[in-house]
Order: sequence, then C-alpha cells, then structure tokens
Amino acid sequence: MVIFSSMLMVYGWMKRKTSVGPVYWLLLLNLTIWMILYTSCLIVSNPDILRILVFLEYIALLMLPLNWLYFSFDFSGVKGWKAPLPLLATLLVPALLVVVALISTVPS
Repeated sequence: MVIFSSMLMVYGWMKRKTSVGPVYWLLLLNLTIWMILYTSCLIVSNPDILRILVFLEYIALLMLPLNWLYFSFDFSGVKGWKAPLPLLATLLVPALLVVVALISTVPS
C-alpha cells in the first residue's frame, strides 16, 4: 500500500501545476507519511523510539481528514477556504488534540 500511495504521490507531483494538483499532492504525501510511520511502528521494538513514532503517526492521522477536506473544497471549487482564518479554524481542533496527546503521554 505504501508503494501504491507513493506512486500516486509522484503522479500528484507531476500534476501540481493543475488547479487541484498541490492539494492533491499534499493529501497523498500525508497518506504516504502515515503509512510509512505505521509500518515503522510495526517493525520497531524499542519503546522510546516507538513512542515517538506513534506520536508522529497520530499527528499524520489527525491531518489526513483535514487534507481530505481541503482537497474536496479545492476540487468542488469552494471559494475563500484558503484564507488564513478558515485554515486556522480547521486546524484548531487537531492542534488541541495533539497538545492533549502530548500531555497525556509524558511520563511522570
């Protein structure tokens, strides 16, 4: 699956000059990073490295629905979603979830 998403990411990079190209490429980049991190978590046995990989995987997993939303906005032609305020509004909840996950995983 990682190879397939990597091939699609390369295809998206070649089509980045089109109207939907950059957002499509970011979506597939995020998907590829998440799959690589997931595979790495299955391979690694060191608990300290595994904790870091799981946290990075969590961040990639939180960003995937947002990138999917951005792609659907761009594909359907919704105007104004690329302005700073709507982007910050959509990033608010994932940022809070990352902070809560970071605080809850800190060893006491």
